[in-house]
Amino acid sequence: MTTTTTPETATHIRHDVIGVLDGQAAGALVWWELSGDVSRDALIGAWKAAGLDDGKVPDPVSPREALKRALDDMRERHLLVRPLAGARGYSLVEERAEDQKLEYAQQLTVQVDEAGALVFEPTIHPKQAEVVRRHFEQQWILTPADISGMLLRFCEGLDSVPMRSRGGFYFLPPSGVEKFRLAAQVLRLVSSHSLYEVPAMKSAEAVTAILAAVQHEAEAEAAAMVEILDSGEAGARALRSQSKRCERTETKLARYEELLGQRLPELQARLSTLRSRLTEAALVASTDTDA
Repeated sequence: MTTTTTPETATHIRHDVIGVLDGQAAGALVWWELSGDVSRDALIGAWKAAGLDDGKVPDPVSPREALKRALDDMRERHLLVRPLAGARGYSLVEERAEDQKLEYAQQLTVQVDEAGALVFEPTIHPKQAEVVRRHFEQQWILTPADISGMLLRFCEGLDSVPMRSRGGFYFLPPSGVEKFRLAAQVLRLVSSHSLYEVPAMKSAEAVTAILAAVQHEAEAEAAAMVEILDSGEAGARALRSQSKRCERTETKLARYEELLGQRLPELQARLSTLRSRLTEAALVASTDTDA
């Protein structure tokens, strides 16, 4: 997620949502630029030391995913990585140019057994030690994609809303700004990642833009829940989960209504009705299962 705007020069981020360096702030606009891997152990240690919930730090990647990442790192111009049938593992394939033709020779196959150990064919190969080393390392590092997902979930837990349909910039209410700053400090300490924050001025234009973003998010959530409900395929447990999801959406919307001094009664009524439908459907599904 990149932008040419910097915290020192930021003025307009999204239409009339204005970033300011002083004045009355309604919260903050945040974004990040991610570069390079980070040690999971270093991140979780610094994260906990800062008083943040270490449950937000991604789990170590699975042995199978670690193998995929390890082999991807070993790709060269004429050394290809190809998945085996049935997602059982991968093959290193050497590409050779012979006259006007390309020839391919399978050099090594690697699979992960049920215990998470690597299985090689042939059992001895010059690249075997490198695969083992990279596989071990990959289980304990977090890539920019891992960190991006972590930050998205972290900001969602702080009641953020995306200010663009494709993401990239997020508005945080005042209650979440300090925790975001802590997370930014931690990531700067243990990685080369950059996280930015610009206070958002509480103007009429900003209120309109932020409320529109909140409304868009809530409507998208409602549409997704309606689709699950109308499919008729969800069980009682899934429907109860969707009912809780609907309640969280209502609560978040209410907090933003209070923050911005604006009301969206029709949307709140729609969510309330949807939650009732989900609760009723869950009861019916539970009764059908018991019968």
